[in-house]
Amino acid sequence: NPPTSDKKDYRTTVQERISLMSLNQKQRESESVSKQLIHIASEKKYETIVGYGAFDDEVDIGLFLTWCKQNEENISIIPQSTEVFEVPQNALLIVPGRAFTKEGKRIGRGSGYYDKLIEKHNPSYTVGVCFDCQIFDNLPQEKWDKRVNEVVFAGNALE
Repeated sequence: NPPTSDKKDYRTTVQERISLMSLNQKQRESESVSKQLIHIASEKKYETIVGYGAFDDEVDIGLFLTWCKQNEENISIIPQSTEVFEVPQNALLIVPGRAFTKEGKRIGRGSGYYDKLIEKHNPSYTVGVCFDCQIFDNLPQEKWDKRVNEVVFAGNALE
C-alpha cells in the first residue's frame, strides 16, 4: 500500500526538524528516552526485549541496551533492513518512527515494516520512541497502521 501524500509531508517535516538538532541535543534526548525505557522494562518481566540499531536520525537507545545486557535481559536487535524478523512471545518491542502522537499513532519510514511486525507477532507491549520534535497532536492513519501502546520522548520524562 503506497503511503499517502500527507504522511510524506510529515516525514519531510520531521527530517527537517531532526537535521536542525545538534548532536548534543540528540544525545540528551536519547539518554532521557533510554532512562524511561529502563523504567518501563523494570516494571514488568518480559521474556525478550526487542530493540533496534538506530539510524543517525533516530533515537539512540544504546544506554537502554547496555542496561539490558548488564541486567541479563534477553535482547534481540532488529537489523537495519527489511529482512524477516521473528518477535518472540511476551516481548517488549521498542519501535522507532518518523512521527508520533502521545496517544500512540505512528508514521514510520513508509515501508510498513513495523506495522507488519506488530500485526504478525502481536507483541505483549510496544513502545514508540522519538525525539521531542517528532510529536504531533494528530497524524493521518490508514486501516493497516498499527498504534503503539506507549510513546516515550524526552519531553515526557519522569525526572
